[in-house]
Amino acid sequence: MIKKTETAEGLEQLLCVRYYSRLRFAENLLPLLSKSKNSPRIVSVLAGGGREGKLDESDLELKNYSILKNARHSSTMTTLAFEALRKQYPNVGFVHAFPGIVKTNLFTSGFSAPVAFAMKWVVMPLSTPFTTPVEEAGQRQLFHATSSRYAQGVYSIDWNGEEPPAPKVLTEYRERGLADTVWKHTTDWYQKITGKA
Repeated sequence: MIKKTETAEGLEQLLCVRYYSRLRFAENLLPLLSKSKNSPRIVSVLAGGGREGKLDESDLELKNYSILKNARHSSTMTTLAFEALRKQYPNVGFVHAFPGIVKTNLFTSGFSAPVAFAMKWVVMPLSTPFTTPVEEAGQRQLFHATSSRYAQGVYSIDWNGEEPPAPKVLTEYRERGLADTVWKHTTDWYQKITGKA
């Protein structure tokens, strides 16, 4: 069981890594990036491509934590925040990419010796046909960052660069204007932490 860890400001730590810090970086970069005439782009490699899910709208900062809620929240909030930012920066492309299962040492690090051994010598060899090599994953993200295919819009893409149909819940959130709610929640936290808008 993964325990909840909060930052000094009271935000769930993993959600900060997966969502708040990424969006803060993007927000700070956008005023300069938007001045580019060369198809400016923000790419977040996380869990786009139809992996968005149901949000607990009364608990966007995850006081009531679970690892599954963290995954859903960070994915869905990223796509919705990109849609809110797109209104402010219409000339920028926003890509939320799912890289697939990338074959890295993440599967063997942080485990006890017996589990790491099993992961390295049993799980990884068996899963290799279903994984993407690190080099290929990097090449795909470079393509997402530079191809005119992803210019000026919001793209939630799968490991192969395709945009599958949006989950029903994401379509509902778009219709209800939840992107603005998510972005206001996000900027309110930034203001609370930094003391300025």
